[in-house]
Amino acid sequence: QDRSALHPKLVIQQGHSSQVGAFAFSQDGELLATGGEDWSVKTWKVRTGELLYSLPIDGSWHFNLAFSPDSKALAVFIRSGKAQIRNARTGALLRTLNCGSEPGGIAFSPDNTTLACGDVGGSITLWNYHTGQHLHSIKAHVGAGGVGVVAFSHDGRIVASSEGDHSFGKPVVELWNVAAGTQIAEIQPQGEIDSFAFSPDGKTLAIGAGIWIGEKSALELWNLQKREMRQRLLGHKFNIVCITFSKDSRRILSGDS
Repeated sequence: QDRSALHPKLVIQQGHSSQVGAFAFSQDGELLATGGEDWSVKTWKVRTGELLYSLPIDGSWHFNLAFSPDSKALAVFIRSGKAQIRNARTGALLRTLNCGSEPGGIAFSPDNTTLACGDVGGSITLWNYHTGQHLHSIKAHVGAGGVGVVAFSHDGRIVASSEGDHSFGKPVVELWNVAAGTQIAEIQPQGEIDSFAFSPDGKTLAIGAGIWIGEKSALELWNLQKREMRQRLLGHKFNIVCITFSKDSRRILSGDS
């Protein structure tokens, strides 16, 4: 047994010269990609803290990061509306996808075939990221501040999206059929949406419903079949920015700002 895993060491990196605004772990847990307001993306070895590479970004810190499910590719969605697909270990540019306007959410499908890019113009573009083939585009949240967060269901059949600007009416999560590009349903949580996640069993959508005046943030659990909220968990004092389920769908880990 590797006893180092029982006694983890804190590693503090000083690699960015300004605030870190984006980060992502690879699925195998070996790599960490960080994006800073110094207009750079850096990828690190998690175990040792070694910097593998640093990439300059085109004059902006506004971008999103995501690793592919097989941990071999890193997607960097930059302000120009382009998604750079890079070798996760070396940083080498594999291809560039023209996704539209400024970046919103970005996500890989669980079967490692498709990349979804949501932009501030309100579109979700779906790509075969291996070949660069554009599959189709979905018009989502048009006139509602664009797309803020996107996520695939674990069977890859549904992609969910939320609006990028919370000042446009009531918050809503839209569910879309990936193959057809058609809307399945709308879900309206009781607060601003900063994050959401599908349970592995496909039965539940967990939504981080942010603070409204006089209220605390809540983790809302929605029954996907009935489109009904079945539970509202209080405890966070600030907006919930990350959510993940255990593999058996019985536990949820959430973090706030």
